[in-house]
Amino acid sequence: MWHWFLDRVATGPDCTAVITPDEHITYRTLARRAEEVAEGLPMLNGLRPWRVVVRDPDPLTVLVRVLACWRRCCSAVVLRDSMTQAQVADIVSWLEPVAVIDGSTVTVADEAASPPCSLNEREEALVICTSGTTGIPKLVALPAESVRINAMTIARALGIGTSDRVAVNTPLGYMYGLMGGCMASLRAGATIRLFRPRDPLTQLQAGIRREGVTVVQGPPSLFRLFLAYWNGEPFPGVRVVTTGGEPLGGELADGLARAFPNARKMFLYGMTEAGPRISHLDFSQGGGHDSCVGMPYDHIDWRLDPVDGTDAGRLVLRGPGMFLGYITSDGRYEGLDESGYF
Repeated sequence: MWHWFLDRVATGPDCTAVITPDEHITYRTLARRAEEVAEGLPMLNGLRPWRVVVRDPDPLTVLVRVLACWRRCCSAVVLRDSMTQAQVADIVSWLEPVAVIDGSTVTVADEAASPPCSLNEREEALVICTSGTTGIPKLVALPAESVRINAMTIARALGIGTSDRVAVNTPLGYMYGLMGGCMASLRAGATIRLFRPRDPLTQLQAGIRREGVTVVQGPPSLFRLFLAYWNGEPFPGVRVVTTGGEPLGGELADGLARAFPNARKMFLYGMTEAGPRISHLDFSQGGGHDSCVGMPYDHIDWRLDPVDGTDAGRLVLRGPGMFLGYITSDGRYEGLDESGYF
């Protein structure tokens, strides 16, 4: 994962990788900051996976620390800033990570140091929580291959390139922000414009106009608020808008058409377990209307299983972009059947 990032750095080291309200950061500087954080992480012997818990309210800090984990060939466990200290302590107690970075505090497990080895494509590289819509969020373990494939697929589907500026204003503890925004953008050599999720949406709107943002993403609930605070002046420079995860509705679709008249508008379908993207469909092709979400991507092996006593089907998925499983309290992966389907 780290070499994948360094390859991109090498193609444009002095290009802007991240913009925050306070600074412009080049790809070279982003790599250097990740190296500095990695210096404080352990180099360990022992069985994989080596996990590092990452949690911080600042999205740039989270991004740098995830890259630092990959520099050390560790799996980055990204916990939400909204979690309580008690919830974090409970996860740490049974997950037994080699290090915890929470705020400005770095806690390293007591282990003997030795040179790290490379991270295999099918080894765990990222752990992130489900949305929690069905109860307590679960920890989803994704292999390095899933991160790579999904970053490439999202960048390709959105047509992200080096001239794009991608707005990321959803928390990086969710896949929409971390994978759909940051990793896809870094893979494509684009510029990430990081907004703080708690900032007023008027700041996002001002940033889109002032800083030439070309890609805007977010769930329908965010865009409904976005339009509620909108002054009615369109954003002609935005060329891609994506949304998904909730019903679209005709009123929201009309509002997005007025706000972003020149943008390709896409309705997305996915889940954290799929790393996270499964399909997309343009509004112009019916995306979001009548629940249409498009066909699964080519790297996904899928089928529809009948549900007894109904005329419904259950979507069943398998492939290199899917997760390894939910991490259980005894350290196992669970959630896939014997054939690897979810």
